[in-house]
Amino acid sequence: MQAGTTRKTICYNSTGLKENDSKVELAKGFRLWIDIVDPTNVELLDIQKEFSLDINAINLIKQKVKRPQSRILDNYLFTIILDIQYKTLKQLTIDGIYMFVGKDWLITIHSSNVDLISPIKHIFEQKNKKLKDPNIDALYYTIISEVIGKYEHLLTSIEHTITDLEQKFLYKKPSKSMFSYLDTVAKQIIILRRHFWYTRDIMNFLSHTQTYKD
Repeated sequence: MQAGTTRKTICYNSTGLKENDSKVELAKGFRLWIDIVDPTNVELLDIQKEFSLDINAINLIKQKVKRPQSRILDNYLFTIILDIQYKTLKQLTIDGIYMFVGKDWLITIHSSNVDLISPIKHIFEQKNKKLKDPNIDALYYTIISEVIGKYEHLLTSIEHTITDLEQKFLYKKPSKSMFSYLDTVAKQIIILRRHFWYTRDIMNFLSHTQTYKD
């Protein structure tokens, strides 16, 4: 891996988890999660060859495509969801999270602006039995649910901000800059709701689809 790139591998089963940078654990009945941060194009090609991933999906990652979607490929699923955070109260940062999920393995690829490992390891440490289900889908859906949870938190925060502004309007005539600010914040809600429903649609699609593992 190049400087700035990190690759973490977590192997787990019903008895626990361990970090090991090897596919050997798959043969021992473990599920495998590989999380890759800020990969170079060469490293993307390496992981593509290692798991025989679809080159078109890899090209979408290279292009940093930020369009939520899910594709059923040969024996795995490719999904793009978006991590959304505040940069400032008036500006959101949007990063793609790219996921490949097979029968007993999951690969997540994203920028260093996104932290998937910490919240999921916290859930593991709580000894969540559902997360350690023999099917890798439990981990896959947990990650997507965490992202949806962040959307809901941001929406609530922005809606509270708008409510506070509206309360101020009752006692003070709003300026043009205040109207402009309110318009910007309102547009953020539209963006968040759009991506929230995109991601929920993906979840609904996946809940009725299992053929990628047959």
